Amino acid sequence: MKKKVLLTGSTGMLGGVMASKWRDRYDLSCLGGRNEFDFLHCDYDLLKKRFDPEVVVHTSAITNMDYCESHPSETMIVNGESVKELVSVFPNAKIIFISSDAVLPPNTKLATEKIKTNPQSIYGKAKELGEKYVMECKHATAIRTTIVGKNITKTGHSLCEWIVESLRRMETITLFDDVWFSPIDVWNFAEAVEWVMKNDTPRILHIGGGERVTKYQFGVGIATALNLPTKLIKKGKLMKEMSLDSSMYTKLSGAKLPDLTEVVRMIAKYYK
Repeated sequence: MKKKVLLTGSTGMLGGVMASKWRDRYDLSCLGGRNEFDFLHCDYDLLKKRFDPEVVVHTSAITNMDYCESHPSETMIVNGESVKELVSVFPNAKIIFISSDAVLPPNTKLATEKIKTNPQSIYGKAKELGEKYVMECKHATAIRTTIVGKNITKTGHSLCEWIVESLRRMETITLFDDVWFSPIDVWNFAEAVEWVMKNDTPRILHIGGGERVTKYQFGVGIATALNLPTKLIKKGKLMKEMSLDSSMYTKLSGAKLPDLTEVVRMIAKYYK
């Protein structure tokens, strides 16, 4: 029998890819937006009546950083308290919570899972709260990551989409050559989450890309792959470190994480 999986946020950038890839692999149920289930104004008992999942993959979140800062209470409920509620209504399911590098202290190079969190944004604080509830659950995992990609279910405003659409309009953009991160494309990340679904995993797990790069390097890579003008990308300065050490995941799974070349190749594939 196929594993019963409940996926939240199935119309988002990550959830859309997961829904597309997993539809034939699992007995998949999707919650794709407020019309299907509103994590802010909701009755979680309704979920208990409708679903009996073996695994819950919780990708649903408010991701607009400016909105999060101006709506802190809403953000804490949707991005944090929702984990507590899902654990409560599905006590026998494995809960996989998609967290973020935003929970980490500023300017931490290749952060491991052991680092003490110190988020600087409301978004990060809400994800930290979600992780707290994961730590209190016997069978849950919070995955910290930095995903990049393209929305396949709707018009989105991801970093990749902003870069590509700006350059297609022949607009000059600025990307920081001293902001370091560990990007992983949503397609490879979805495969990694499948491994988490099927295996015993730590409460906190980092799954980022296999290469630490700057935002400028990332943007130039995307532009080059899509034959867009790299001369329109200007270097900016911010001095920020937000890279992840994902060696625990690679050691446990035996998987190889994608480097920048592979990440860019996957993204370009969905633009051509």
